[in-house]
Amino acid sequence: LHAAGVPLRDDTGWKLSTTQAAARLMSLLRAADPRARTDDVLDLLKQGGAWPAGSVETLEERAREHSLSSWRSVLRHSALAPLVPEGLGATLESLQSARPLERWLDELRAALMACGLWTLLNDDPAGQQVLQALRLNEGGSSELRQIGQALAEGTRPSQRLGLAAFSAWVRDVLESASFLPRNDADAPVVILPMAQLLGRGFAAVVMPGCDEVTLDPSPELPGPWTAAQRALLGMPTREQLTAAAEAAWTAALCAPSVDVLWRCQKDGEPLSP
Repeated sequence: LHAAGVPLRDDTGWKLSTTQAAARLMSLLRAADPRARTDDVLDLLKQGGAWPAGSVETLEERAREHSLSSWRSVLRHSALAPLVPEGLGATLESLQSARPLERWLDELRAALMACGLWTLLNDDPAGQQVLQALRLNEGGSSELRQIGQALAEGTRPSQRLGLAAFSAWVRDVLESASFLPRNDADAPVVILPMAQLLGRGFAAVVMPGCDEVTLDPSPELPGPWTAAQRALLGMPTREQLTAAAEAAWTAALCAPSVDVLWRCQKDGEPLSP
């Protein structure tokens, strides 16, 4: 559509974890690992804007010359240790001890500022969504702190997370959130999930991928929850999800023009509509 010059608006978005902003933030957590590779730390140095590019290039050249694949070996090398940017060690060490989640967010925010990534994230629409999803903005961690205090009443104190556990939490948050780019509100073509057809009128609807695998008429419920747990958490039941899918189909088929498309085979295996 772009190649044909057709303006469009994408309301589906894509996983926040796949954006450059997420990659920049994860580069800091990888570099902070005590067992980090030299490439991990060099990646951080190139991503952030706090260190001169020339000094980073010199450090990389020397590390390659001496075949130092471990960052620890760089720090121990008498000729390379003086080339390590000032303040880098303290920034990485600040992210290596275990602490409660809300303290992690405060320390990560400070580390992002120290290595120059905070400004880059704030200047990028995807970066702004990354900061929001992780509660990294000013005062954002207080929400999690209040939840933690409520959960801790009469039980054990807030759980302390190590760097690996915190990094896994960050990845899960970024995987579960979608980046929605700024779009042209008046674009004639809109790409959106089928459920969002409800309550909206379109002159024509094109529905690709309507095969038995991509659009299973009886999909499995997401997550490991039992029926009782789903009810307790207020999550939709199978019947509710089926009803919502039927309502979306009804809305789609009411459009003046509808094209329903599917593949007949995938990897040599036949597919039914």
